[in-house]
Amino acid sequence: MNVSCKMRRGLTFFCVKDVGQVDSPHQPLAKLPLLVLMPMVSSCGSCPVAWMVAFALLLVAVAYCGAVSQRTVHQHHQPSQQAAARAAPLVYPRHLSGFPSPHHQLDMQRRRGSPTHRTLRHDPQQQQHDHRRHSRDATTSTTTPFLLGAAAYTVEWVANLTVTTFDNFTLHADCVVPTNGSSEERFPLIILPNSWAAYELEYLGKTLEWGSRGYIMCEYQSRGWFASTGLADVGGRLDQRDLSTMIDAMFAFARQRGWRLNESSVGFMGISYGAGLSLMAAGVDARVSAVVSLSGWSNLSRALYDQETPSLAYGSILMWLSSLVGRPIPELELMWRDMLDHHNVSRLHQFCDIRSPEVHLPAINDRKVAIMLSNNYLDRLFRPQHLLDFWTLLRGPRFMLLNQGLHAEPESKSLPYGKDNVIWKTAQRWMDRYLKNNHANGIDSEPPVQMQVHGTNDYVRFASFPDPNMTQFLSFTVTTRPANGSSPFGGLSPVQTQQSNRQSIGNAAATATTTVGVDAISFSTNPGCWSGEAVIADSNDENYNISVTTELLLVPQSTSMVYVTPSPLRNDVFLCGTAFFNMTMTANLPQWQTYGYLYEVDEWDIGTLIADSYWTCWDNCPRPGQTLEFRTICRAISKGSRIAVGITLYDNLYEPACNRSALLVNMTGAAVGTATFTVPVLKRAP
Repeated sequence: MNVSCKMRRGLTFFCVKDVGQVDSPHQPLAKLPLLVLMPMVSSCGSCPVAWMVAFALLLVAVAYCGAVSQRTVHQHHQPSQQAAARAAPLVYPRHLSGFPSPHHQLDMQRRRGSPTHRTLRHDPQQQQHDHRRHSRDATTSTTTPFLLGAAAYTVEWVANLTVTTFDNFTLHADCVVPTNGSSEERFPLIILPNSWAAYELEYLGKTLEWGSRGYIMCEYQSRGWFASTGLADVGGRLDQRDLSTMIDAMFAFARQRGWRLNESSVGFMGISYGAGLSLMAAGVDARVSAVVSLSGWSNLSRALYDQETPSLAYGSILMWLSSLVGRPIPELELMWRDMLDHHNVSRLHQFCDIRSPEVHLPAINDRKVAIMLSNNYLDRLFRPQHLLDFWTLLRGPRFMLLNQGLHAEPESKSLPYGKDNVIWKTAQRWMDRYLKNNHANGIDSEPPVQMQVHGTNDYVRFASFPDPNMTQFLSFTVTTRPANGSSPFGGLSPVQTQQSNRQSIGNAAATATTTVGVDAISFSTNPGCWSGEAVIADSNDENYNISVTTELLLVPQSTSMVYVTPSPLRNDVFLCGTAFFNMTMTANLPQWQTYGYLYEVDEWDIGTLIADSYWTCWDNCPRPGQTLEFRTICRAISKGSRIAVGITLYDNLYEPACNRSALLVNMTGAAVGTATFTVPVLKRAP
């Protein structure tokens, strides 16, 4: 029996604009504030003034784009991709999509005897890829030489390219092409799909930079975003076919224009949405030999609906952005509503499975595609442990970087020309090795998993993951709060083990005798423990070292359970990996949820949040126990500190299965000594 105990919160869902194309000559102007916003945020991500100016520009974009979009929706609403293909011809100024100046564009067109505007017509007899038309639609801009590295090349920026898809939609692209060097030299091709809601030129700084180092770099706007027509397929089969179309089109451009392209060296690279599409390319097209995925996903169901817990805050941001600057497929809105309400779960998983690179693992492993993954500890969209698990399934060349930062933050900060960090330097070494066959850089002989230590620029290197030579797992037995009320905390008692482990944790006490009792908490929207405000809390932690803290003594015992190690650590301990909290819980209602918080606790019982977790039950949950999987971390716990775990029934970042005050949850595992907490610790300091 499925008894609903949930009262819907007042959420606003954005209408999905089912528009196949953009034909208003003014609509691209609505995107210009966003184009100014992107480089400002990426280059000054920790600058308060930049954020204030960027936010003001965003408000301008919202206001203007909203007015233009509404006019476009009413005038040109199309019910489907197929209907959009049958729509009237679209007309808009060329210079708005390619960025050459209007006067230069007008002069060029007058010389050719062409009209100021172009009309693209869908011919049902047309071949899938009319590359002669691609050539006519391209405008070129030759840049000055970029003297970077020992072998710098003069590059040419080819802007305003259009590529026709198999179903007669157009994708906008631009390329950076080396123009000098030996006539016998051939350059690898790297294709970069856009990030979610990001404009085509987001990678321009990096394409110019890498082009001067001997790569043909082509970035493109996937369908349904900005000027690319069609509906955003969210990485589905249409987007996957477009990946191969882009390779075909770039090969054709190269042959017609004399680009010295090495067709046997093709790579994909991208951030976030572009990272997921790049991983997909490794599985769907045999010509792809190397991929760099920065802040991407491997299993979309796990990314968006991990432990059947909807990510309300970050999912809402994605939906808002897709409505602001994109035209997503209608299924996206249906999937989002199903996720929040736990309806049509099989349809939800089917939607996600089609869009999961993990489905293509057999093909990726058969062809030994060289895969580099990079994710960030504070990524709440695509949690780092998900990509670590994917890395363990790869059988070809593989590499994994885990870094400080939010979703896509550290790599985006170094997107402007001339800015580099460990992520981009490693990405170039990876592509040099597997697209240029450069064995000298030694990246294939380095430990393949590298984790940045929080608060430092140092990385811990692992030959495998987990690496038994470097990591040990320490276990704690969870004990209930004293029945006599002598302490507000339950206990985390170290399990007796070998001497080295006891010294690491700083307390060699044997497993404590379990007290008889049951810890019980009720639902409250102010439980005492929390993850902080969406984006703001994590940004403060990353950029200003201002972490979410909680005075654990003041946490209400009726709405939160807190378990603390009995004594301070005798030395610094490095937690590197994923911690787990195993328990047995029962509830008085069929739908309920739990959230976990991992703290470093000082002498004043103030807990600093270092990781969080979640778990949701939607219908009586037949499983006997529950496991909270904390976010993967690598950081030092200082000598004199203690470790604590907090448990609540509400967190503002997630959609609860039940938000009724009558909800009561008992943790019975602690009463019988079967609740445990396991944490990975480095055997020696890095």
